[in-house]
Amino acid sequence: MVRITGATRWRMGQTPDDILNQYITFLLENQGKTIGERAPVVALCTNIMDDIGDIAQVEPTTRQQYEATLQDTLNAFDRTSGVAAKTQLEILDALAHLGNAVKPQLMNATRSAHSGVRSKAIESLIPHLPEDDLLHQLTLLQDRSYEIIRIYVASLLGSKLTAEQFLF
Repeated sequence: MVRITGATRWRMGQTPDDILNQYITFLLENQGKTIGERAPVVALCTNIMDDIGDIAQVEPTTRQQYEATLQDTLNAFDRTSGVAAKTQLEILDALAHLGNAVKPQLMNATRSAHSGVRSKAIESLIPHLPEDDLLHQLTLLQDRSYEIIRIYVASLLGSKLTAEQFLF
């Protein structure tokens, strides 16, 4: 028997699906109680499932548990969540290094009530947006924070878009 990251044991005859399901289940069952403790675990699960998705799949019940945990974590970015900016930034830090794999989650964070969270989310998101998607983020120009507008305009100016594309 081989020990995998202290979480589960692998036995001869187990399929990659079995091993992945065991590991993800272990992580989700031991994710912690606070949103700050859960966020890095959710990010790790997201990364694992994204990387291994072509090789192995988790069982439907595990996927449902993962998706519910992910959604619960992402609800922290809702304007009415009441989650402190510091905690939202911790969640964002846990997700941001995953890049394109968590693009929808980063998009969600751009709608946070906290301008610092929105700024960090935009900075993390922009490198993963194709130019067409970048142009469709015009609602960022209506943000209350000049920092967010500055980040967005700087990304537009730094892109390879032509003048015609800017003028729509």
